[in-house]
Amino acid sequence: MADPQVSEVLADPARVNGAAGEATLSGGELAWRPSGGGDGRRLELESEVLGCRVEGRKLKLATFFCGGDGERPPAMACGGGTGDGRTRRRRGEVVMEMESEDAAARWGDAVRDRLSSFETKHRFQEMSHSLDLRKYDGIICVSGDGVLVEVVNGLLQREDWETAIKVPLGIIPADFSRVTCETGTGNGMAQSLLHAAGESFSISNAVFAIIRGKSFSP
Repeated sequence: MADPQVSEVLADPARVNGAAGEATLSGGELAWRPSGGGDGRRLELESEVLGCRVEGRKLKLATFFCGGDGERPPAMACGGGTGDGRTRRRRGEVVMEMESEDAAARWGDAVRDRLSSFETKHRFQEMSHSLDLRKYDGIICVSGDGVLVEVVNGLLQREDWETAIKVPLGIIPADFSRVTCETGTGNGMAQSLLHAAGESFSISNAVFAIIRGKSFSP
């Protein structure tokens, strides 16, 4: 796993959201500038990119940024909100069309490598281990199986584990890495629970099952 600060710098012509320009991937930042001039744009991979996928010559980045026009992130990454909603974070997508499929694949590999380097192992396990459970009615994981396993492990490592493990747990399938980067553990647990409830596998059915309070014990 490469350190994003010492990774190779990439710079190639690309059409970003339909506009021709020059894209650069340096450290943990992806930036691009229109060919005809104008303000450049940038994304901080660690805080503003959820994942990526490659489709032919296109590299599609799922983003989570604030401000902007809803289609392209602002030139500068934002911090706290202003109170008027202008800096509220929202999901979006940035589409980079490279000059060749090889270039798109190379950029996809580089972005995935950098995203992987930001992951903190067992962070969800640590969260559930230290969580003040008196403040919550339950825990819902919007994730693949891996996060749910970490949460359960964290609960089992607590001093009050016999009580903690009785906290209601829910899972909404959202293994984004599997969908976009062809990695990850998948959503087998959510599929099994929905099958047991007589429901087809979908995000909406998982949400409705949690709202209805359907529960299953091992």
